[in-house]
Amino acid sequence: MSSAIAFVASFVSILIGTAVGMILKRSLPPELLEGASREAIRLGAGFLATIAALVIGRMIASAKNSYDTQSANIRQLGTNAVLVDQMLAKYGPAAKAARNLLRETIPSATNRIWQERPRSLS
Repeated sequence: MSSAIAFVASFVSILIGTAVGMILKRSLPPELLEGASREAIRLGAGFLATIAALVIGRMIASAKNSYDTQSANIRQLGTNAVLVDQMLAKYGPAAKAARNLLRETIPSATNRIWQERPRSLS
């Protein structure tokens, strides 16, 4: 399941829970919403809000970790391409064909990376 689907599912669940709570508050007699019952409802709502905040926080942290990993991989790929080009330059004119091939390959590899859609994990 992708993170976008998980976010939408959790958001919809929170909205449905809120709507059900509002409907129940209107339909229950006022005697049930006094004293200990009111405090139990308040504690339950606080608990659910805390759980929802934790879930959303974990999803944000997961997305950030994924982005950081991909960013580091892209930087490493660029660094390796520059290092290979510099090493080939040390070989002089004998490596000119390999350097030209490397320079022709990099733009197509870059386009492939940025246009590739991530596969779902499900």
